[in-house]
Amino acid sequence: MKGGNTGGGIFACWMSDCDIFDNRFVRTKEAPEPEFYGIKVRQGTRCHVHHNTIETNFSMEFPFENDEDNEIDHNLFDFDAKADHGNLISGFGDADAKGPALFHNNLVSNPGRGVIWINEVFNHIEVRNNHILTRTTATPRSEGLFGFNPKCDFKTIVFKDNLIECVGEPRPLLRAK
Repeated sequence: MKGGNTGGGIFACWMSDCDIFDNRFVRTKEAPEPEFYGIKVRQGTRCHVHHNTIETNFSMEFPFENDEDNEIDHNLFDFDAKADHGNLISGFGDADAKGPALFHNNLVSNPGRGVIWINEVFNHIEVRNNHILTRTTATPRSEGLFGFNPKCDFKTIVFKDNLIECVGEPRPLLRAK
């Protein structure tokens, strides 16, 4: 799937009971630095995203905004360290999500701005068995790889059995205390 000036490979609302798999999401080189989402889903329920290669500057705006019971696994997220973008999962809305969400068995290369950065409250997230490799970007990023709203119930957020390697600029795990 190729993107133009702005938009996304998949942009859906109220999507449920679906599988997104065996796709390659890339950005066209003709357009000047467009914002292009690989997958953007609002109010997604029981969705499974797996076995995809996602190489867009904002890979996913999903899960967020009222999403629940979603799974993201066996994907390759590969960002260009020279381009200084790369935000794997982001959410900049204000509608809380109760979860759960599973993020596991993914390979993340050069996440730039971060792996998960969600402004709204999102609870019941499990991040496990991922390989995350960061390299110094064009604008050296020193923020934490994961950002959560301080109002989250952190007892419901689990990090387990991940391999996180920082080559060059060191990065903390979380953006805030």
